[in-house]
Amino acid sequence: MKTLILAEKPSVAQDIAAALPGPSKRDGYILAKDGTVVTWALGHLVELKAPEEYNPDWKAWNMAYLPMIPDQFKYSPTEKTKKQLNTIKELFKTEKPDQVILATDADREGELIGRLILNACGWKGPMQRFWTSEALTSDVVKRELKSTKASSKFDGLYWEAAARQHADWLFGLNETRALTKTAGASSVLSLGRVQSAVLSVLAEREEKIANFKPEPFWTLLGQYAGVSFKLINSEALKNLPQIGEEEAPPEETEAGKAGIVSVRFKYKKDAEQVLSEVKAAKNGTVKESKTTEAKEAPPGLFALSDLQREANKYYGFSAADTLAIAQALYEKHKVLSYPRTSGQHMAWSNIDLVQNSLKELGHGSIPAKKAGGRVFDDKKVAASGHHALIPLRAKSVTGKPLSENEQKVFGLVAGRFVAAFCDPHRYEKTEILLESAKKYDFYTVSRRTVDPGWKVHYPPAWKPFSETTPAILGVKKGSTLPLDNAVLKEDKTKPPPRFTEASLLTMMKNVWRHVEDPKIREALREAKGIGTEATRASIIETLKERDYVALKGKLFHVQPPGMMVAKQIKSIGLAISDIGFTGLWEQKLSLIEDGGLTYQQFIQDAKDLLHEEIERFKAAKSTIAAEASAAGIAGETGGG
Repeated sequence: MKTLILAEKPSVAQDIAAALPGPSKRDGYILAKDGTVVTWALGHLVELKAPEEYNPDWKAWNMAYLPMIPDQFKYSPTEKTKKQLNTIKELFKTEKPDQVILATDADREGELIGRLILNACGWKGPMQRFWTSEALTSDVVKRELKSTKASSKFDGLYWEAAARQHADWLFGLNETRALTKTAGASSVLSLGRVQSAVLSVLAEREEKIANFKPEPFWTLLGQYAGVSFKLINSEALKNLPQIGEEEAPPEETEAGKAGIVSVRFKYKKDAEQVLSEVKAAKNGTVKESKTTEAKEAPPGLFALSDLQREANKYYGFSAADTLAIAQALYEKHKVLSYPRTSGQHMAWSNIDLVQNSLKELGHGSIPAKKAGGRVFDDKKVAASGHHALIPLRAKSVTGKPLSENEQKVFGLVAGRFVAAFCDPHRYEKTEILLESAKKYDFYTVSRRTVDPGWKVHYPPAWKPFSETTPAILGVKKGSTLPLDNAVLKEDKTKPPPRFTEASLLTMMKNVWRHVEDPKIREALREAKGIGTEATRASIIETLKERDYVALKGKLFHVQPPGMMVAKQIKSIGLAISDIGFTGLWEQKLSLIEDGGLTYQQFIQDAKDLLHEEIERFKAAKSTIAAEASAAGIAGETGGG
């Protein structure tokens, strides 16, 4: 039986072909000695037709033609990859396969990419599904080729993917035109399910910063042997007015990070009264002194978003720049695995591959298996569709050195990879609680690294903890320490922090933290946030290109056009202005895969909502036009 195998990318096709007898590389495909043909996509080889390809009238941006709803969604070849699509079409004619094995990525988008290509080629014959997220060693490929699954098992996944794509077309194109025309804008005011939700979060933060009114407060610090002791709450202070700690923004919120905080006096006179009593008492009595050893576990392996965050944090790289560099390290230099991954684990079948990578990096003596379930988890690899982003070799296959920026990104991946297999970072934590004037409590904590463990490898330029001084280590319970040089510090409350690319990526991945409804939170959590590893960078770039946001240093500032767009889509109640909408959408989409909802039902609901929202645009035309004019983005009369 003659077989054609369709992979999603050339590297995967090569890995599959390497497990076949006598593979011979051709132009756009690989031919094995047994007659098996392995070819590949380059991402999407077909794309949804433009509006004017359905109806010539739709070329004009005119409110009278909205909403544009095709009777049936159709596809055209993607221009830049048309050659590869033609190659695949020709293979069906010349090789005349008896069956197809679809080996695109084991996820929703991979299913869509593969099926659309086969539809474009007119294939209606037998089809099996090659389905694994493990690294494609020869053993894994041979095993999976023997256990392919009936493609019909994935029909629901395909229709789920098609529903998502078609609904995004409907809302993105129609509502972009509706906003642009009602605003009378001189350039495109784009909207989209993920883009607009992200803009709404940024605009809400911008508004909070603009409306923030700082409040002064005072803290009290005791000093001993170069160590600061902070005044903390006690019974004696409970009736004095205080300024609470600023609430951490949702993207930075993690359980168990509250810690012991300083008293922040609302009135200076109260702080001065306490200070005078502490100085009069001169000494503090040690109520508690303890030194404990703490451990910090090694980090997980990189998913793309994690790498993008770290590259922005340490080197100021944009998400788009990091993705481009990682892609070059994967495609050109072949030193990294596939970068567009949401996975942070490896399959147990890949333990030899991992051990070889450690050896390539000069750390072959570290046993990979000791990382256990922290790194190796077959279920999590299967759920994410890809294994983690890992280094494959230490030097480029081109024989040339990496550029400075390539070396920085590679260094992050390699350092994090080695760190994941190392011992924990061990350090001593010394905590001291003092009592002054028999009623005020002062607290300090200091740390000293005992064994750096994984920290030797990651993060870049890490320095061991050395906060604990000999004077502090010698302090025992019941002893007295001088505190007569205590001081007041004046400060002000701070507004919520501006987003950086790093924190914006965190927000997109952990967007469920911004939602209160428990069902929507769970849906967003299961969907791993909004956007995908492959699209988040381009969404951020679109916001910049539209002049919705601007970077000043590392910080995002929402520009007048962005504030206007965010305000208006929220004002007229567009679903895409709410991050919870994506959660609801994902809930409904998952029902399609499971058979609880049909593609037709989902799309009909989307069409009904779109009709309602286009009418809202028309009703709010004068308001939107006025706001656009005030924001300086109107360049024509609204409407049309």
